[in-house]
Formats: sequence, C-alpha cells, structure tokens
Amino acid sequence: MLTLLVNLHIKETAADTIRIMHRSEFMQETPRARWLAERRMLLENGPALHGLLKKANGAGEHLLVLEIGEAALREGNIPDTVPIQQQMARALAVLGSSHEAKNLLARIELGRADDAETLGLLARIEKDLAATATTPEERVAFLREARQHYEIGYRRALEAKDRGGAAYCGINAAALSALIDDKEKSQELALSTLDQASEDHSYYGIATRAEASLILEKCEEATELYRAAAQLAARENRWADLASTRKQCRELSLKLYGRRDHMDAAFPMGAVAVLSAEALKADQVECEASWVVDVESRVMQWATTHSVRSVFSSARLGWDLFLLEKLQASGIETHLILPCSAERYCELILQPKGETWVQRFAAVREKSISITILQEVTSAPTEAVEFTDRMIAARGALLANHLGFSLRTLWVGEQMSNTSAKLWTQPNLSLHQIHPEKPELDGIPDKDAKSEPAPFARALKSNSTKPKVAVCAMLLLHFPQYSEMSDADFATFQTDVLGVIATKLALAECPPIDRQGFGGNYLFVFDQLFPAASMALSLLEALQAPQANAKCLPSLCLHAGPVWQMINPVLNFYAHEGAAITRAAAMATGLPRGVAYATETFSALSALESLRGIRFEHAGISVVDGRGDRLFRLQTS
Repeated sequence: MLTLLVNLHIKETAADTIRIMHRSEFMQETPRARWLAERRMLLENGPALHGLLKKANGAGEHLLVLEIGEAALREGNIPDTVPIQQQMARALAVLGSSHEAKNLLARIELGRADDAETLGLLARIEKDLAATATTPEERVAFLREARQHYEIGYRRALEAKDRGGAAYCGINAAALSALIDDKEKSQELALSTLDQASEDHSYYGIATRAEASLILEKCEEATELYRAAAQLAARENRWADLASTRKQCRELSLKLYGRRDHMDAAFPMGAVAVLSAEALKADQVECEASWVVDVESRVMQWATTHSVRSVFSSARLGWDLFLLEKLQASGIETHLILPCSAERYCELILQPKGETWVQRFAAVREKSISITILQEVTSAPTEAVEFTDRMIAARGALLANHLGFSLRTLWVGEQMSNTSAKLWTQPNLSLHQIHPEKPELDGIPDKDAKSEPAPFARALKSNSTKPKVAVCAMLLLHFPQYSEMSDADFATFQTDVLGVIATKLALAECPPIDRQGFGGNYLFVFDQLFPAASMALSLLEALQAPQANAKCLPSLCLHAGPVWQMINPVLNFYAHEGAAITRAAAMATGLPRGVAYATETFSALSALESLRGIRFEHAGISVVDGRGDRLFRLQTS
C-alpha cells in the first residue's frame, strides 16, 4: 500500500483541492522553505538542487522531491539531470511506486561514475518486489536479483574509487546475502564494506558500519553505532533515513538472531500526535488564567511521556491555538489542517472574536511546518469540518506509518462530541483525554459513552428535508466511446457493460449508498474507502474478461471529500452533490481507459482505513481545466 509522507503537494487552486503552504522565513533550512525561497537559482544549479533533493528524501518529504524534480526536468537549465532522476526514483520507490521507479531508472544509461546509485536503486526495487511475492521461491528469486544489482554496483563503485557508493551497495549486498542464507558471502562483503566506510562519519557512514558489525555478530559494537546514527538523525532531521535503517536492522536481527527486536533499544522511540480541542466558552475566550497554564503543562507532560515529535491539528479558536503555541515553544513540529484558506479563516472565524486571535493564529501559522488547505469556501466553513477532522488523523497516520512511529490522539475538552475525537474512535486510535477543569478525569476516555454516528454516515432519515454534508468516497466511471455508439451498440452496451456492472453492485458486500448515471457517466458514492476501491478493481476485472466487450472499457477515477446529500426536487430522490464530485467527474473524462486512478486525497485517507491488499502506484499529475491533481494507479498487492 502506498505510504504518503509529510506533505500532500497539490497546487493552490479551487474547490476541493488540497494544497500545501510552508512558511518562507521561519526555519529556512527546511527543504520546502528553501525551494520556495530559491526556486529560480536551484533550477539553474544542478549540484545545489541535487543536494536539496537528497535532504528532502532524508526528511521523508518524498512528494516534495517529485514536485521539485518534475519542475527541474520540465523547466530547469541543468545539463546533467541523472542525479535528479535518481532522487526521484528513490522517492517513488519509498512511496511504493516500484514499477514507476523502475521505468525512470531504465532511462538512465550505465557507464557513469555514479552507476552505484542507479544500480543500488534498481536493487532496492527488486527487494521491494520480494516483499510482495506470493511464494517463497518468488521471494528468493527477487532477492537474488537485487543482490546481483548491488554486487555490480559495488564493483563499479570500487573501479570509480567511489567509497560512498561502494559502502552503500556493499552493505546491502551483504544484508541480502544474509537473508538468503549465504552467510560466508555476507560476512565477506561486510568486512570489505567496513574498509570503505571506516572514515565516513556522516549518517550513512555510521549506519553502514553498524549494519556490518551486526552481520559480523559484533553486537555491542553494532548497538553503539546504531545509537550514534540515531542521535545524528535526530540532530539532522533524518527520520526517514533512520526508519529505513531500523527496518533493515530488524529484518537482519530476525534472520540472524531469531528476534526482530534484538536491536530496538538502540533506536529512539517516537510518536506522531493528532490533537483536537474544544473551543473555549464565551467567558473564557479572553481568559488565560492559571488553570490554562495547568492544562498546557498536562498536555506537555503527555507529549513528553510519549516522545511526541510532530503534531497535526486544526486551529480552532481557543484551546487549539493555546496548545499549538506551547508545543511550538517546546520544539515539537506542528502541522495545520484548515477547511479553507488562512485569509478566509481569519475573516470568518477569528476576526469576529478580536484582532488578538488573528495575531496569535498568524504566529502559529508562521512557525508551522506545513499548512494544508482542504477547500475554498465562500461562507462559514462548517460543511468541511468533518473532512478536516478526518484529514488531521489521516495526515498523522501517514507520517507515523512512514517513520515507524506510534500514532497518538489527544482530546482536550469535556464533551467528545465537540471535538474531532468522535471520528477517531471509529478506527480505534489510541485516544487520551485532558479534561480542562477536572484533572482527575484525564486518561483514556470511555469510547462507548455518548457515542456518535460512524464517519461516512449512510443516509438521511426519510422524514428529513435538510441537506446534510458527509465525507464520502466516490467512484466515477466515464465511457468516452458512448457518444459514438450506433443504435446496435447501445443494446450491446446495456447487456455486456451495464449488465455486468449491475451484477457486481448487486453482489457487493458493501454496495454504494448512492448511484447516479446518465449516458456515458456513472457515479457511485460509498461511505467508506475500501468498498469503493474494491468495486473499482472488481469492475475492471469483469469488464476486461475475455468474453467482455473490449470497446466499452471506462475511465475510472476514485476521489473522496465532503459532499451534500439532498433531495433532488425534479427527480424526487436522494442524491449527492458537491464540488468534490464535479472535480472527480472532470478528471475521469481525461483519464486513459481500463485503469483505475485515485486522487491524492483518496490515497491519503486510505492510510486511516489501513486498506489491505491494495497499493497505489504514482502516475504523475493530471491537468484538467488548468488545475493539476497528483494521481495514483490503483493496483492489488
């Protein structure tokens, strides 16, 4: 399954777009901030851009790597683009887009001084494919192929006197030899790799020596080196690199010592937190009494206990801002998720409460690592609240999954129904309550008390006429050949295409809660993501069967977002409408037939539902109506 990372980088446009803005002055060393500040210079300076891409990959900002790399290949003035392609391939591989990464690397001709980087990446992809193998024999075949690439890269690096490349390929060849039970070669490669990395005091030099010591059964030495690498990663914000090191260490520990956690003590534990707090009461808005300070202290104690390193939250008036200020002051990274633009948010929510709150929000915004804008609105952004709350947890889950951290959720308030926590109980996230005025109630809340409807509520009651907004998953099918059909074709289309779709819908364990269609366009609305993804793959399989009509393959687009459920007064039935649906329909019309594509929004939210058996292969950016959306091909895993 795709693991999206720190940021969802979609351009700032309209409707249900997700867009990311980073501060331009605070903490200029972040890869995103430097890209925004020095874009033109970087597009003219290959080595500087390559260094930035390496730093972004090390920090886990892989979608940013793709965004910068695409811009460089499209509009840059860089004679040698191979290092850029290598970093893009590395990002794609981490995102789970193995085939896309392999295609990119295939365009790089060997015979360069940096062949070790290309061959090492090709080997890493073969290793990733081994993890998805369906049989032990297939897994070993992939691992042997990966080792061969690493060994060739190792020899090329030695010939080019590239000590760093030799260490990189050598240690991975040694690790794979251990995994396929070739102990003699494993230790031989580990010893020779130690010679190449002996004077390298960078993160990868230390991590390489640690892994070689582990393979050579020098456990005390390996422990000290892994600890040193972890400390350096913390200082340099290389959590993604450390996560990769820890993953390989655990694989080797299981193989060589029979315990996956054999070296876990050498790695620092960490957590990503998602935070939701009640708005302050009317008589508390201007109050910062001693009990406010006490609440902040209790929140910080909770964060320290769980080694929280990053926090995702909205910026609701009151507690959210108080706590974000405190977290930032302590050095914890913060990420904001807003239902509308910051300017609109200030105008609609903060300014009516006074200029002080506008200023506090501006300060928190400047110090946040990222700000995610979910959609543009022209009125109060209440209709996007549930979607905002869901994305807070989804973004936190994405980062936690990638870095190997635990995911913690914190609720500050009296009533769960007044916060995002009512949604977080559904996926059974680890939830802790801070009760502002009754410390004795702090702790794990009773999730069964005052239960709320599950997210993606199914339908309105029949006697309700008030439109309701819900976060839904949607599947759009577009048949581009529909307008060119003859009378005879329509009869075939009804039986061979619509009949097949109707059968699949009738037999589905979780059918759509709404379906609409006319002509060559069909919409299916689901209350969860997995049924939508499963239906897309199931329909494609049925429509691509040998006996199916190959001329009638549709374009498929999966999307998610807030939509309105209302009664259509003309047709007199319940229907779902909204900007998220119109955007998905617009994208579906421009996609190739016979492939299921998912938007970045759908892919991100899938992390929260932990979709099994499905992965997302990066497919680039689709530009429709002047707006670009990053898409992913949906595939089984």
